[in-house]
Amino acid sequence: KTLTFESGAITSAVTNKFYNTESSLEITDNPDGDGKSLYFYSEAGISSGDYIYFDAYSSGTSPSCNIFEADIYISSDSTDGRILEIMVGKGFMFDFEKVGDTVKLKDRSTKNINLLSEFSTDEWHRIRAELYRVDAAANGIEMPVIKIWLDNEFICVSENCYLWSNNTPSNAYGNTQVYSMMSATTYVYFDNVFCSTTDKVFDPLDENISDFRDALMD
Repeated sequence: KTLTFESGAITSAVTNKFYNTESSLEITDNPDGDGKSLYFYSEAGISSGDYIYFDAYSSGTSPSCNIFEADIYISSDSTDGRILEIMVGKGFMFDFEKVGDTVKLKDRSTKNINLLSEFSTDEWHRIRAELYRVDAAANGIEMPVIKIWLDNEFICVSENCYLWSNNTPSNAYGNTQVYSMMSATTYVYFDNVFCSTTDKVFDPLDENISDFRDALMD
């Protein structure tokens, strides 16, 4: 359920599409020297950035929530500016902008760009998004709702979800897409990656993830 990389092998649940010849995806020692992780190097490109994909799996009989959670380490060697986007299914996008030794974590799902939080480079941080789907009657919502955490601390509830050409949200969640911006040279590590559709029902007052997450990740 949770993708870890101690075995030294990249599973079939992780794929990539590279447009730049020097870019790479490999298992390597963690930058802090403890264990192994997935290392994504993307050089600045001419025609496009590079992509990696984490497949989502389904748990529960009536999917109502799309979840992405991962440990991420962004090296200070990455170029400044917008360096990375993470698209959870087709509804929500994390955006990462590096400014010196700080990374600004943003919600860039629409033109209404929101600064969510900030964290330091050269450290492990854990991000999590839960997108509650409108196709699940149990949620009782008319637009997707996204809950966001950083380092296990609740940040916000957002309705800033991507709408497609017919002005409707997509509930699809085949994978989480990681995109390195074309203008950026990016050095980033991933570990403990969790992508799933679940039958968790929206509760606007619930900011706790630990019990539910641990039950799924065991």
